[in-house]
Amino acid sequence: MNFFDFTVSDDNGKPLVAGSTINVVLDAGANDLVSKNLQLKGNQITIGDTKDTSQTHFRVWVVDNNAKDSLTGTITFKINVISQNDNYPIPDQDWFTGMLLHGTTSGTTFGVPASISLADSSSRTLYLSETQLPDTSTRLTFIVRDGTGTPINVSQKAPVSFFLLQAPIGTHLSTVQDSTGAGGAVSVTVSAGNTPGIAQVAARTTDGSGNFITALSMPIQVAHGLPDSNQIFLSLAQNMFNNMGNQVGTITVNLADVNGNFPAPEYVFFNTTGGVINPGSVLSDASGRASAALYGGKVPIDPVKGFGNVSVYVKVHGGVNVTRKAPFVFSGAPVVTTLNVPASDTIIISDGGSMDIDYKIADANGIPLAQGNTITVSVSGFASSGIALSNAVNITTGTIDTNNTTYIVRLSDAVANGGISGNFDVYIAVNGPSGSTTRHFYGVLRAAQQINVPSPEALKAAQIAYVGITASDIYVDGVGALENAVITYEVHDSLGMPVAASPKYGASFSISFFPNSTIGGGTAPHVIPATDSTDSQGQLRASIISGTEAGVVELVAQIVLASGNIISSQPVKITVHAGFPDQNHFSILTSRFVFPGWTLNCGLTTFTVVVGDTFSNPVSKGTAVYFHSQAGVIETGFNDFQAYTDKDGMATVKLLPVNPGPDVLPYYDPTALNGRKGGHWVYAQTQNRNGGQVIDSVLVVWNEGPIIVVQSPPSITMQQFHSSASFTLEVTDANGNPLPDGTTFTVSFVIPAGTSGVAFDTYGNIPTLPIPVYAAGRFPGPGTTIFTFGVTDNSTPPGANATTCKITISVPCLGSTTIAIPVTLTP
Repeated sequence: MNFFDFTVSDDNGKPLVAGSTINVVLDAGANDLVSKNLQLKGNQITIGDTKDTSQTHFRVWVVDNNAKDSLTGTITFKINVISQNDNYPIPDQDWFTGMLLHGTTSGTTFGVPASISLADSSSRTLYLSETQLPDTSTRLTFIVRDGTGTPINVSQKAPVSFFLLQAPIGTHLSTVQDSTGAGGAVSVTVSAGNTPGIAQVAARTTDGSGNFITALSMPIQVAHGLPDSNQIFLSLAQNMFNNMGNQVGTITVNLADVNGNFPAPEYVFFNTTGGVINPGSVLSDASGRASAALYGGKVPIDPVKGFGNVSVYVKVHGGVNVTRKAPFVFSGAPVVTTLNVPASDTIIISDGGSMDIDYKIADANGIPLAQGNTITVSVSGFASSGIALSNAVNITTGTIDTNNTTYIVRLSDAVANGGISGNFDVYIAVNGPSGSTTRHFYGVLRAAQQINVPSPEALKAAQIAYVGITASDIYVDGVGALENAVITYEVHDSLGMPVAASPKYGASFSISFFPNSTIGGGTAPHVIPATDSTDSQGQLRASIISGTEAGVVELVAQIVLASGNIISSQPVKITVHAGFPDQNHFSILTSRFVFPGWTLNCGLTTFTVVVGDTFSNPVSKGTAVYFHSQAGVIETGFNDFQAYTDKDGMATVKLLPVNPGPDVLPYYDPTALNGRKGGHWVYAQTQNRNGGQVIDSVLVVWNEGPIIVVQSPPSITMQQFHSSASFTLEVTDANGNPLPDGTTFTVSFVIPAGTSGVAFDTYGNIPTLPIPVYAAGRFPGPGTTIFTFGVTDNSTPPGANATTCKITISVPCLGSTTIAIPVTLTP
């Protein structure tokens, strides 16, 4: 009689669910004389409802019921598990072997393989090979033992064959055979391909009688590749309060691979056009999720002030890096503006009457307030009980639409023909995460007897008041931007109230235009209609339509009264600007002319176009500019990048220095840098009024390692004490191009041991500070690739007979190199 122990658990080492069954059986045929006399005890197990991890360890006894025979041979057991967790093993596969030894069996069973078993089962998951992570392969170890359970001796070298019992395409083994070594161990490495699935490894050897004995690994899951570019999900709350130091939102990225599984751990890099993100990079967790906090800070201007974007960069299936963006709004402190409260700050409500107060709630930039702010309108004072409030009285903010910042509240007399009268106060208050502010003005509720019918003369037109304009800036005809603005006037009587619907008052509009004085030609703006008459609210309207000239428009409304008197409005000014892009006013600029290539971690180079029209003004906001580059990948388009001009006529994009590099034609220009590789052109283009091309380009240079240094002369000889000698270094990248800005030279001297009074100094154009950004940096020559150094011996006796001048050249993202220049000192 003997026993063996084994463990059955889920992937986390926990007991299986209640009702799971484990059945250990002898795998023997009807004529198997060795197995037919054996009996198993403790081999029928049903799992109860338990959290006890000890309920994962089991023991089965093997009893020989015929102790008198002398049979000896191999015993094969099978462990069958039926569970909701999963069933095990795969049908018709051996799992465990042993040997029956009779008391008179000779010692030949010692040292002869009788069983093989898996030494460990810690490797359950392999990542797909495209991830290039260490966990794309695992090493499995099996132990071969003889009939006594002793590992096979190292000198006996039992051969073991390995094969994949099942595996997805691409999964492979490092070898098909091994021989036992120390402790009877054999090993094989299983490596994943790029197809997910389940892999299982079998190890097989033979016993002393030539029978096969086999052991299986635990099932190994092959899954989890790089993220799929179509399954990058970025979420961010859109309205946030701009407050330096406080967290205002959380950016969450959820990833999945092309097979619909969570991806292997992958670094996600974050960026923002406003505020601060922390941390800047996060390794995704087992659920493909990465998060970072967005804090208040710098107000973004992307595409307009207050609006910004957060970006994530992640390496995806295919080995490329992709970007995803999410918009957000930074809203500042609240500002309350009343739009129709008189300059006296006092409103008057007649008995039984009402008044609508228009007011605007936004920050100083006109951006809606952050979510969760409350707007409250209230009245107080002696006559407040006689005022009823309606419409926009209590509001909670929560929109990013800049058109939804104005509200109307109605103040009405609560009791017509009676009730209280007198003075009251009106308060429009804002409270919440954006801060607190209050607009306070005054009111008078008149009593019924205070209503006096004015004389007919008092109700006649007396003044033309400006009410508002739809836009104070318009653009010349044909650029695709706003080309007209509507101005509204209101005709008031001598009491300051709008005139009645009848009689109507006719008005004429006169326009004055002050064009750009340096550019002639084109057509001037005009007004339609030339005349108008008051409507039921006493209002007049005129529309300014732009022409093809830029400048300033001034409009005045006039009414000739029956008495012959003329009343006029104050002039209203409108700016007409931004024509079509003009080649003479189109420029492309770069943040640096020379920069490290093949890296995204050293700051990306930006390219900015400044687009003006023929009037020397910025073109209209939103003018499209197309960028393209001989090498690398450059941003363009509108949805994700900023290749449309802002209010200053500027558009900025980034160049990603990735494939194709400027190393082979046509990705570099062999004429631009005298045949050197690494230089290429970046272009920006748009269209002029006639559909013709407007284009500009700039030559930039990628740096590639290694750093090349040529020294002349190779060594220096000079007299001791206060003499000098010079040498020249030519320093370039691998293509012979100048190194990028930020490159530094560090000089040191090796002082011989046992010397005293030794002091050396250097002179010349040594760039101990970073090399600056400048256009000439693209071309070799003094100060860019050629540097002259001098060494001076400032020693005092006894000094030294020799030293070594060491110069270390450090280049951002290309590393560093050190050269040693021997210096010989003669008496």
